[in-house]
Formats: sequence, C-alpha cells, structure tokens
Amino acid sequence: MPRRWLTPAGVHDLLLAGRHGNRGISMCRVRMQIVGRWWAAGLLVQAAFGQVTATDLSTRTFVAASVKRDPPQTLAADVIREDAGRIYYSRIPLRRLISRAYAVKDYQIEWKSEGRPEFFEIAATLPDGSTKKQIPEMLRALLADRFKLVSHYEPRDVPVFELVRGNAAFKPKRIIPPDGAQSNGCTVVVADDDYHARALTVATLASCLMVAGRPVFDATGIEGTFDIDIEFSGASAKSSPASDDVNGVSSGEAPSISTALHNIGLKLVSGHRSLPQLVIDRLNSIPTDNWL
Repeated sequence: MPRRWLTPAGVHDLLLAGRHGNRGISMCRVRMQIVGRWWAAGLLVQAAFGQVTATDLSTRTFVAASVKRDPPQTLAADVIREDAGRIYYSRIPLRRLISRAYAVKDYQIEWKSEGRPEFFEIAATLPDGSTKKQIPEMLRALLADRFKLVSHYEPRDVPVFELVRGNAAFKPKRIIPPDGAQSNGCTVVVADDDYHARALTVATLASCLMVAGRPVFDATGIEGTFDIDIEFSGASAKSSPASDDVNGVSSGEAPSISTALHNIGLKLVSGHRSLPQLVIDRLNSIPTDNWL
C-alpha cells in the first residue's frame, strides 16, 4: 500500500473534515515535533501594538528567494525541507506558510477574504551563520515583501475540547524515555481514515488531536512520561462527541475517539479558551517578481 509523508499541519488538515481536500490518502506517516502550543508570549506583546506587517517583526531576510505557483495535484502531499543554509517548500498553501512564519495553528488564522487555496513552490537561501530558529523571521519578511501581507493580533474566545481524567484510572504505563527520545514528539499513522497515535506525555497527545475542528488541551494534571498508544477512526474525530459517549462514530474496525480515550482513562469535555488570532488585513495571492 502506498505511503505519503505529511507535515504536522497536514495531520490537523485531515482531522478538519477534509478541509484542504486530503480525503482518500490511503497511508501516511508523520513525525510531529510539537513545541508547546506554537503560540508564544511574543504574540500577545505584538497584539498590544495593533496592526503590524511582517517586516515590523524582524529585519532578517533570505539572501535569495524564488516563489512560484505550484499547480494542485490530486493526493499530492506538501514537502517542507529546511536544511543547513537553504529551504525548499513544494505545494505549500499560503495558509500553511503563514502558520509556519507566525508560529500559529491553522485555526488561529482569520482570513475573511480567502479564496480558493493557492499552492506555491518556494526555494530560498539563508544568510551565512543562520539557524533554523530564524527561518520564521525570514518567512515573515518574505510574506511582507512578496505577498504584501499586513496583519494584526486579536484575542478570540475559541471553542475547544479539554482532555480530562475519566471515571477509570489512567492506564498507560509510566516509562523512562529511551536515550535521544523527545517527550514532546508524537507519531501519528493514518491508514484508510483510521488513526494510530503514540505519545510520551498526555500534553503531547492533546496537542496531536483535533476533534470536530476544535483544538484539544490537556487539563488532566497528569505529569510524567508514559507509553500512550491509541487507535481511533478519523470519522469520529470529525464529529463532536457527546460527553458521555464512549462508542460514537467509527469506521472499519477502529473505535471512536471517545472510546479510545475512555479505554485509557481519559475523556473529552467541551469548553472555551481565549486564544490570540492572527487577523489578515491584506494579502496578495499573486506574489511579486522573484529576486535572486
């Protein structure tokens, strides 16, 4: 069976009820390196200053950059390569590029005038001595220069799901991670719309999940590293589960997400959180000429 690799954001896209047309992918495997919740305290600081452009946030720019339209291809996954001194993105939509540049999740981007998704191929050279952590700053400058992006931050009350303790005891075994293992990493394998997720912490498991288009937050208070392994149907993650539902919608042999969490002593409850939203004030979908 063919396999496809997706970026971390690609997993969330699949759980967003096929928002970007990714239904039908038969097999994919993705290594997700979750770093907190992506949004930083710096976002809230910027919100206090009102409207900003990408160049307001950083003066770092790429030495050379090429931006080309990339025609959509059925079932084609995006490619993101960030090597020493160079980046290469293929079939990346503007929304995902903004997400990478501003360190926000898809649901934190508010873009009222967004039309049909446009995909791009981007190749750029970094200045000597640059680090991977500086790439988002250069992407913000690229978005301001090539796409004329202007944006600002606003707090929004966002519907979420809280991951809490269930009625039964938490069942995963406490473990000591192997040497080199990252406790903030999550592996998700998708096969025929069924999901198999593995994580070392409850917080990381919550970060991996997106249910009915809502983000999931850890509210269990469970600390430490565990061998967490769940399997659930993609269909169940696209509908809102009832608080007492441990069966839910399933597809194939995989249980619903409510049942999968119930089986390890956890459950989902509906809630709201105030989260910073990146509001797009202006963005050209056609970039200006390349500069090399």
